[in-house]
Amino acid sequence: MVCQMQIIGCSNTEKMWRCVLFVTVALAGLTFWLAAYPPMNDLPQHAGQIAVLRDLLLGRSSWVDIVHVNLLTPYLIGYGLALPLSFFVPVVVALKVLLTVSFYAFFIACVWLRKEVGGDAQLDWMFIPGVLGFVCKWGFFTFIVAAPVGVFFLVYALRYATDTGARASIFLFLAGVALFFSHGLLFLMCCAIGFLFLIVRQRSIGVVALRAWPYFLLAMLSGAYFVIGRVTDSVEVVPDFADFYGGWGWGRFSEFLVFPWGDGSDGDIFMPLSILMFLAPFMLRRRLNTENSIVFVPIFVVVAIWILVPSVAIKTSILYQRFSLFIFPFYALIFRTPSLADSPHGLKLERYGPLIMLLACWSFLFIHAQRQLDFARESLGIQKLLSSMEPDQRALSLVVSGFSPAANNGFVYKHYPLWYQAERGGWVDMNFAWFPPQIVRFKKTALPKVKIGFDLVPWKFNWHDHDGRIYKYFIARSFTALPANLLQNDECKTQLLERSGAWYLFERVSCGR
Repeated sequence: MVCQMQIIGCSNTEKMWRCVLFVTVALAGLTFWLAAYPPMNDLPQHAGQIAVLRDLLLGRSSWVDIVHVNLLTPYLIGYGLALPLSFFVPVVVALKVLLTVSFYAFFIACVWLRKEVGGDAQLDWMFIPGVLGFVCKWGFFTFIVAAPVGVFFLVYALRYATDTGARASIFLFLAGVALFFSHGLLFLMCCAIGFLFLIVRQRSIGVVALRAWPYFLLAMLSGAYFVIGRVTDSVEVVPDFADFYGGWGWGRFSEFLVFPWGDGSDGDIFMPLSILMFLAPFMLRRRLNTENSIVFVPIFVVVAIWILVPSVAIKTSILYQRFSLFIFPFYALIFRTPSLADSPHGLKLERYGPLIMLLACWSFLFIHAQRQLDFARESLGIQKLLSSMEPDQRALSLVVSGFSPAANNGFVYKHYPLWYQAERGGWVDMNFAWFPPQIVRFKKTALPKVKIGFDLVPWKFNWHDHDGRIYKYFIARSFTALPANLLQNDECKTQLLERSGAWYLFERVSCGR
């Protein structure tokens, strides 16, 4: 029925390809459910945030003395949607529901935007990989949830660039507010694109200045948030966290090709698929939509971000890389629907052309799904270990090696112990409660000595320097022998409770006065 509604007026071949596309999209969105705990680097931290927020609101949190709720966050939409779900289902299920819905919403939003600019429906295959690529591997939960909001904002921005009436401006402003409280970085990118839409379409500085008031209001909202946050924030991000790292170099070119599918470790596998996707429109003899120059604005902004934006700045890491989500979707927008006059000899190829992108997407989805399943089996040991811990205790993560061979992910286990916080009511350091955008923040009077960046050098743990006495459990992982003096101290006894492969669970059993 869905296929029939979407493809009225199409040939039988086109109908078949649309149905295959929709089935592929449906299956791709379900890959979040293949592993009990998806191999997404930062996802456990977000899960821990939601669990503690829920318990704080219910008055049953054991950590009310060390944290407070921070409503001044641009992640409000993502956490706000996950919170009510967490009252009825486990936090991990709530996250999977939102990730799945966000994947489908992103595809729908991209199709809507493509229709607005008169793009080619045959290139809708390019809307599939991005959400499951780099941003998925790194577990950027709030960014993924915000992505469809950003694309819907661009639809309204595109309409406002032509129809600058009061109703269009109000819709644009409200969409911008929703986007701001979804993700700050995405908000900045989409506002830049929307403002350029207005400039390209109106072409008059005077008209643009007169009609740009929704963007000025959104800029004021962003500025007010920044100023209020600086004044009221009681916790400064620790200075040993990198302030700036450019990361510029020729490596960004290969990253541009690979990151829509994964990260740098996936280059050998996904580089051919990426080249195939970039060449697909030309194999199909599609032409650039030069008649509508506004379609080049989104990809221009993404390329500019990729070239100019540093990797780390304003206490935030992995800046430009996360926008790989939009590379293929915005690239697809620059091509227009062909006519008979465009490609008199290419229409036969058009009948089979989508096979190029289908094979690329299916190859990627097969690898992606297989990694999820392999990771589900690989992580059974740590799941059993975490479930053996007493609830509502404080734990320290000492993950020396975060690499997962199953997921081909070098960092996926770095924050994995946070599932204890999400599922068992505990607290685990190093914790994202240090960061200003988080909805649960440390109180200034309860800052732990385990600071941001400790997760990168856990072998430097020192019992006294890092206040080891406050932790009931120590969760370690290493493929080689742990340092003999890792937990050595003169005030408390610790013992190894369990070991599962490279995982170790230690417990503080007694302390002297």
